[in-house]
Amino acid sequence: MRRAFGLALMISLMLSFSACGSAAKHEEVFESWRSEFNAAESHMAQAEVSAISEESETVFLLRCETKGENVSVEVLEPQMIARVKVNVSEEEGTLAYDGTVLTLGDIDEAGSSPMLALPLMMELIKEGHLESVWTETYEDGKALVSELENGDGVRMQLWQDYETMKPLFAAVRSGERVELKIHIQTIE
Repeated sequence: MRRAFGLALMISLMLSFSACGSAAKHEEVFESWRSEFNAAESHMAQAEVSAISEESETVFLLRCETKGENVSVEVLEPQMIARVKVNVSEEEGTLAYDGTVLTLGDIDEAGSSPMLALPLMMELIKEGHLESVWTETYEDGKALVSELENGDGVRMQLWQDYETMKPLFAAVRSGERVELKIHIQTIE
């Protein structure tokens, strides 16, 4: 009986240590990719963004370009507002286009907005605190999942193809509820 208990204890300790080792490896892989991402002077992302509230879910196709502090977001779909290109100003919380000011349409207390989803995603990738990282199955392959948090308590989980590190999907949370789903088409 003692031998069985000792063997079980040894196996559980070995599994715990191997899990810690793989988490450290996954963290190293993510941080290496993030270093390369941050080395670029500018970025472009295009994604389908779903904004989820208690009453509805609204879907947009957006393109975001960043260069230093300059951020622009262009609506590609829905067609009714397509080709609207705006500059984002964090201080004012508004979008301006051709002399007209539009509100950002906050959907939660953290200020998450469909129009700010891609700039928020890029900010979290660049500067978010890495809370945890793991792997899981995503569609037909293996994904590295990183949970990032900014200083305002906004959390994002980012799924990346494990082999290529290509970002695939992100989920932005406010509290326990997913507020924004981002199906990434392109990110450079």
